[in-house]
Amino acid sequence: MNFQSYFAKQIQLLQEYIFFKYLLINEKIRHRQAVKAAAEMTLRLEKLYLRPLLKKQQKWVTLLVLANENRIKLDQGDQTPPVTIAEMPELVKLFTRQRIKQIRLDTRLESGQIHEAFMLLWQASPRPRSDPAAQLPVFIHSSNELAARLMDKDGVHKFCARMRLLPDVDSFQVEYSYCELYYTRVLNLFLRGNAFKKGHRALFSLAPKAGFVSGVLIFLLMRIPSASYIQAIIGGLLAGTVISYLISTMASILYDQEHKDLLLEENMREISALSHFPGNNPHPIIKMKNNGELLYHNPASAKLLKELGLPAHHVHEILPKDYKELACKCIDQSEPAEAIEINRHNRTFRYQITPFPNEQSVMFAGTDITRLKELELELLKLNHNLEDKVLARTKELQQTQDVTILSLSALAELRDPETGAHINRTRRYVRLLAEALRRHPQYKEELDNDEIIDLLYRSAPLHDIGKVGIADAILLKPGPLTKAEFAEMKKHPVIGGDSLRWAEKQLGSNSFLRYAREIAYTHHEKWDGSGYPAGLAGENIPISGRLMALADVYDALVNKRVYKEAFSHDQSKEIIVKGRGQHFAPDVVDAFLENEREFHKIARRFQNE
Repeated sequence: MNFQSYFAKQIQLLQEYIFFKYLLINEKIRHRQAVKAAAEMTLRLEKLYLRPLLKKQQKWVTLLVLANENRIKLDQGDQTPPVTIAEMPELVKLFTRQRIKQIRLDTRLESGQIHEAFMLLWQASPRPRSDPAAQLPVFIHSSNELAARLMDKDGVHKFCARMRLLPDVDSFQVEYSYCELYYTRVLNLFLRGNAFKKGHRALFSLAPKAGFVSGVLIFLLMRIPSASYIQAIIGGLLAGTVISYLISTMASILYDQEHKDLLLEENMREISALSHFPGNNPHPIIKMKNNGELLYHNPASAKLLKELGLPAHHVHEILPKDYKELACKCIDQSEPAEAIEINRHNRTFRYQITPFPNEQSVMFAGTDITRLKELELELLKLNHNLEDKVLARTKELQQTQDVTILSLSALAELRDPETGAHINRTRRYVRLLAEALRRHPQYKEELDNDEIIDLLYRSAPLHDIGKVGIADAILLKPGPLTKAEFAEMKKHPVIGGDSLRWAEKQLGSNSFLRYAREIAYTHHEKWDGSGYPAGLAGENIPISGRLMALADVYDALVNKRVYKEAFSHDQSKEIIVKGRGQHFAPDVVDAFLENEREFHKIARRFQNE
């Protein structure tokens, strides 16, 4: 490039820079509130989200413009829900004017770059419509026209960012790129020689201030030799612009160098990480291009291929069959893929895929988990065998409990021949009532469990176990009992309950004996408190006792006893309804009325022999 064309290029770049600064100033004046809000939002966005995500090697984040809620949310691209970063109607209005629903940002961007991209977007209304080949005129009076020319259909490759509108998805994308707008070899050498230490941000901040100060000084100096106001103003503006341009140029060159140093540091870190793999990693490590071209594989992978009888360069034989598609997908997403497991050549491997977007390559870090899978299978078989043994033991224990119950109940049956069929009927009545009440909100917590209902069913036969302590003369007396005899008969709940309490104490906590003890103690208690042996009333009576009370009385009514004839089902039903709220709990009576036909069927099926 000769000096003349080089100088013309620099003049054109200077012209574009002046126009761009004019556009930004115009935007700040037109949308003061929105520009201020955007500056605060982008600064918070860079500090709280972009920098941490960049450290995690995440490439992109997305801002969601929610017009209905007048807020902007950040979608970080992982499993976390979007977070609100701004509730500014002015911002949302300016974005929706451009029909922008989402903004895709490179995590390497700085807040100033994002802010300037937003202002350029707002100025280009309603959509960029320039000719990419058109040259910027010397003077542009319309800021809209300027913005439209700067934003061609392929995006802007200037001002330290690459901006692109994606009309198909109503999206605006801002991607990081090097700031090469004002690059000059002389200034680059000058900066390197003087070694600025404050960084490009300090120089960018200094540029407008230095331009303003130099412009004022030139204006005053030109006025001293009696120059006209117009000449002094023009001279001041030109001087201020040139000084600001030169300092911004130095800042952009320094910015470029800083990012190159960061890339070099990142590249060295990757090389350092790779250097540890060959010597001491016992698992296969393979790095390749997204087209499948092999870049590197460690000795462990070569050793594995040798063990499998495969050529040393056939690394694809120990990779997933769709490794090319996985590599491309991982690079596109710019983040590590989820670990995958594969089976190749009777071996099981788990691979973690890590992308290197700058190199368009990925690394497959594998682990041979064949033995681990074998151990898992063995453990699974042991667990199944253990479960089968536990189920068998549980079944055996339950059978033992049932036999114990029936054996104890047989003691009462030996004393009272009617007790055997009575036990079969009453435990079915109890199950029927419990299943009906489990739908009631008051009983849902305690009865909404098949295991508890089964325990009630199995415990019910022990309700009259205390009768083994009552004399035959009283127990088998064909007529009415005297007061003294009835007082003796009223002891059987205590005798049965105490016996079961003793057994429960010997065995420790046992829900089976707990329900049996409750039933034995309380099946003769009444809702109004007039029952025996403790005179409990209302909610103080356990649910198991309330159920047994109705089941016991109904069975006594519909069957013949030594002291009475059998009542019909309807007569028994009438007596139970009259006892609602007095003898029996109201909810239990309601459950009986819902299932009275089933009660009648049970009574007829299991009649006394």
